[in-house]
Amino acid sequence: MHYTIHKIIEFNTDDFTLERLSEPFASVTLTVTMSRLLQFLIEHHGNNVTKDEILSQVWETHGLRASTHSMNKYISELRQMFRTLGVSEEVIVTIPRVGFSIPETVMVSLLVSKGGLDDLPAPESIPKGKSYYFNNYRVILLIAMVVFFLGALIYTFYTDTNDGGEDIYTTAQETYPIGMIDACPVVALKPIAENLKPRNMEITRDILKRLSITCEAESLYYVRFSDDVIYHQPGRVFLADCSIRDRKAGSLSSCYNYYGTDYETND
Repeated sequence: MHYTIHKIIEFNTDDFTLERLSEPFASVTLTVTMSRLLQFLIEHHGNNVTKDEILSQVWETHGLRASTHSMNKYISELRQMFRTLGVSEEVIVTIPRVGFSIPETVMVSLLVSKGGLDDLPAPESIPKGKSYYFNNYRVILLIAMVVFFLGALIYTFYTDTNDGGEDIYTTAQETYPIGMIDACPVVALKPIAENLKPRNMEITRDILKRLSITCEAESLYYVRFSDDVIYHQPGRVFLADCSIRDRKAGSLSSCYNYYGTDYETND
């Protein structure tokens, strides 16, 4: 299913992504559990749901060990993702001594057909079958992204299970540290000549500034830029702002991905 939030973000439950509608390549990939949590809250749009309900339906029903700590962490990360993607209003609110809610003031719609938006129905009337829509433009973008990721970046994630039974994402790509921005490491996806590291850091700072991304605790940036951009011409750029789940194991909980095809620095 595809949902829109405040007509700014699209949530795709099929591939576990949040995407800014005005910028298709600005997207966040969620873990399976985080996606299930968000979908559960959306299906109860306008209603308060208790922590016990969430733990039961999102974790225990799917054979996972329920964890209040993980639930609170995922809620916090989802809030940060919404802010990063341009939604200033608090989408998920805390109900003291009860649980959480996506209030009625937050506009949530179900995308049921090509180009069509319908208001999200009440939770009990939501169809259980999957709804699909076909969009040539989105298919082309998807193919381009697949080719880019597999052919140029070779940037892959695989799902695994930790001791608590929750899904994690781990990078399988060899990386090359090139510097730090505040407390966040900047890591290249290909070897960078020593004399070009300052230019790569300069481009990274420029992208972060344009996207209003600031260094958060336990985060790092993966980057790859085409030679055109390095040498001050329009070209392709990729940046992933990732949250680190386990630094020793090298595992990630989520990444906000940005890919530009005609990027140019202002210098």
